[in-house]
Amino acid sequence: MSKNKEIQISQLDLLNKMRKAGRLNDPRIEAAFRKVPRHMFLPGLPIEKAYADEAVPLKKDPGGLVISSASQPTMMSIMLEQLDLKPGDNVLEIGTASGYNAALMRLLVGEEGRVTTVELDKDLADQATRNLAMATVSDVQVVHADGVLGYAPRAAYDAIISTAGIW
Repeated sequence: MSKNKEIQISQLDLLNKMRKAGRLNDPRIEAAFRKVPRHMFLPGLPIEKAYADEAVPLKKDPGGLVISSASQPTMMSIMLEQLDLKPGDNVLEIGTASGYNAALMRLLVGEEGRVTTVELDKDLADQATRNLAMATVSDVQVVHADGVLGYAPRAAYDAIISTAGIW
């Protein structure tokens, strides 16, 4: 089986499972999941893992504690439904991680909308920028900063989502 066929099957399987579980109800969000290739935001991960309905650890601290992950697709769908983005919205995300959620939001806000995503970890911010470019997702501003105060230069926001942990 070709790699493209494997990707298509894995992606459709994930979306079918999410839909059957009642966790993918908005056609616009489903279309975004169909269009944005999750595996491009998880380089080096086998296709079946990239399209599993699981969170994927991205970075661990020296003690082995996961400090960043790519969120579980089901949780992303739930959060995006609650966020209720509309075309033209200006959205701020705190916690870029892989950049995948920012890519989904980019499609939801359309060409007239804006997506700004703030990431505390420079390595992750740089990787997310590369991931977005590799997936040909443009017009997402990735900012390396502490998102605790948001990001004033692109305010006022129609919606803010935090996909970051705090302790």
